[in-house]
Formats: sequence, C-alpha cells, structure tokens
Amino acid sequence: MTKLRSFLGLANYYRKFVRNFSTIAASLRRLLKKDAIWKWDKDCTSALKKLKRALIKYPVLKVADPSLPFVVTTDASQYGIGAVLRQDDGNGYKPVEFMSARMPSEKVATSTYERELYALRQALEHWKHYLLGRHFKVYSDHGTLRWLKTQAKMTPELTRWAAEIDQYDFELKPVKGKYNVVANALSRRSDYFGAIAHYMDMRTNLQEEVRQTFLVRKGAAGLTATKMENKIGLRMVQNGDIQLQAVFVPEEDRLTGVSSFQDTNKVLAGSRVMVAWQPVGIVMGVFDMCNRYLKERRQFGVPLAAMQLNQEKLVRMLGNVQAMILVAWRVSKLYEEGKMTPGHASLAKAWNTQRARETVALGRELLGGNGILVDYLVAKAFSDIEPIYSYEGTYDINALVVGREVTGVASMKPRLPTSSREHF
Repeated sequence: MTKLRSFLGLANYYRKFVRNFSTIAASLRRLLKKDAIWKWDKDCTSALKKLKRALIKYPVLKVADPSLPFVVTTDASQYGIGAVLRQDDGNGYKPVEFMSARMPSEKVATSTYERELYALRQALEHWKHYLLGRHFKVYSDHGTLRWLKTQAKMTPELTRWAAEIDQYDFELKPVKGKYNVVANALSRRSDYFGAIAHYMDMRTNLQEEVRQTFLVRKGAAGLTATKMENKIGLRMVQNGDIQLQAVFVPEEDRLTGVSSFQDTNKVLAGSRVMVAWQPVGIVMGVFDMCNRYLKERRQFGVPLAAMQLNQEKLVRMLGNVQAMILVAWRVSKLYEEGKMTPGHASLAKAWNTQRARETVALGRELLGGNGILVDYLVAKAFSDIEPIYSYEGTYDINALVVGREVTGVASMKPRLPTSSREHF
C-alpha cells in the first residue's frame, strides 16, 4: 500500500504530460480506497507498466537543452536519497533525469542535515557535466542547507563536502516537503526502506549512542542465532550468540521514537511486568494439581489432605500464590499509569520468582517421590521457574536495583580500595 501510494504520488506530479492518465491509473487508485479489498490483478500490472514507460519517455522525460536553465531538486530519507534534474521549456518543468540511491549504512544514524547535504553533494556530482560552470537553482525541503557557507565549525567530512559543493554556482530555494513529491518518492523507494547491519555481534556492549533500534524477524537472511539444545525450561538463560551479517530490515520493523538504549529500555518495560506474571501462572497450576492430588491420593485409608502437615504446606502455597498475584497486579497498575520505576519492576520479579521457587518446592514435598516424575506437573514447573528466577539478572541483581532506588546509593560497582587499584 505504501509503495503504491508513493509511486502514484510521483506519477501524478507529471500527469498533465501523460495522455489518459486517470484512465490508466484507475485500476491502481481503486486499491487505495477506504475498505477496498486488496486484489492485484492483470489490469493493475498493465497500468503499472504503462505509467512506468510514460515516465521515462517523451513528453514526460525531455532531452537536456543547454540554452535553458537547470533546476535540481533533492531529498534524503532515513535510508535513501533522491533527486530530479528539470528544465522548463515553456510548458512547465519536465524531468531531464531522475536519480535515486541507497543511503550508505554508516550515514543512516546521522543527522537530517548531514543526510540532506549528502544528497545534494551526490546529485551535483551525478550531473556535474550539466551543471559545472553555469548558474542553476537547487530546491530542498531542508532549509538549514542555506547556511552551508556560513557554518563556523564542521567535521572534516562535512568540510570536504562543502568544498566540493562550493565549485558550483547555484541559488538554494526552500520547498515544503509536500511539494517535493518527486525527489521525496525517489528517496523512499521500498527497497531502500531498511537498515543494513554489516556485522553486529550482540555480545558487545550496548552504547548510549545507538541511534536506530529495529526488530529482526526470525529466519531473516543474514541472521545467525545459536540453537539451544537439550533445554527443559520455558526460557533460555544460557548465554547465546546472535550475529547479523548484511541483514535487511524493512521500515515497518523499525521502532519509531527510539534513539537511545534508554528508549529501548522503555519498550522492554512491558516484558518486565510479564516476568512478574509468568511465575504466577505456573504456581497456580502447581497449587491446583497438588490440591487435587491430596484429596484423591489415600494413605492408611484416608486422603493425604487429612494430614495436618500437608494442609499446612498447602496453605503456605496458597498464601504465596495470593501474594504473588497482588504484587504482579500492583506493578501492572503502576506500568499502566506510567509510574513504574526499575525498582518496582525488580522488586516484583525478585519477590515473585523467589516465592515461586518456594511454592514449587513445597509442591514437590507434598508429592513425595512423584514430585520428580515427568508425569506430574511439579517437575516441569520447577524447570520452568529456574530460568525465570535467573532471567535478567537473578534475585541478587534485582535486589541491588531495588536497594539503589531505596537508598540512593549504587552498590553494583563498588570502588576498589586505593591499594587494590594500585595493585591492578
């Protein structure tokens, strides 16, 4: 849908030069109507081919006329650059050439100003044979480019680009993005809507300078992930190895509004709430199974539920279940209200996983020898609880997070005594 809308926007800009444009584009436009059923048929394919041919032939595309002034229009998106070279022959501006290219991956995370300057530099270099030695106009929707020649401080790379651009005699004109349709569409080609991660080893430290965060789907080309063998728990806690080698990530998988690891941390906050809820479901299942077992299993002619010590253990299990539910509910409310802190999440995870271990251990005791058989829920539940207990840093780390929030003193990285520092 996005691809089609972008293409029709570009084609519509030159519709007055395309005979029967409305008739040709009708089968494509119907797909963009509200509540329309998406069905790409042979009429759509035919219309797309006709419009593409029209855009690269006369009268839309014209031969450059050295006697007429040139106009260059540029645009840069997150992942691509686009430009069009135009001339006005008296019947309106017509394109002489189109240019489109993928944004180099090392520039994806740079500022908008730098990307727009890169697009301008590339366009001028591409049409150097037309533009060098003559006056022309440049249109860009990024107004700050007009201050290029008055910048006091620039990086070495930007300084080099500025020197290259300074060879040309042009007047920079601002244009609103909604009127920069053609260059905009060229810079946003669907096959550019992705980030290329040349090589990324997830074992390296995450840096605050991370500018773009994205999802990589399972099975993506270039993704290598360690397969954990012989795992009996619900979660994986063994150290894994995830590597990305030239993985293409489409635009829809980029997390918008994320510019640092702190923002990523906010996205993950919801999962921390779920870590508090997961052991609740497990121990509820263990409690129900143990309760049935004690009532159905008989010893010395009476059900095991008649034994006082068994009832005491069952009541302790129930108390833990109810407390865990309340803790998980409370941290969920804080999360919904936007008030949850790392300390809240860590306290909920630490408390619930510790109570879950205790509850499952009580269930194993109630079942006696049957508590370690795979035919009963307890053995599997114990295997599931342990990874959750270790998830995101074990009880000890979660306790230190809470302690830091309560006291205001961080104890995870204590300063070494002077003598120890000198020794190392």
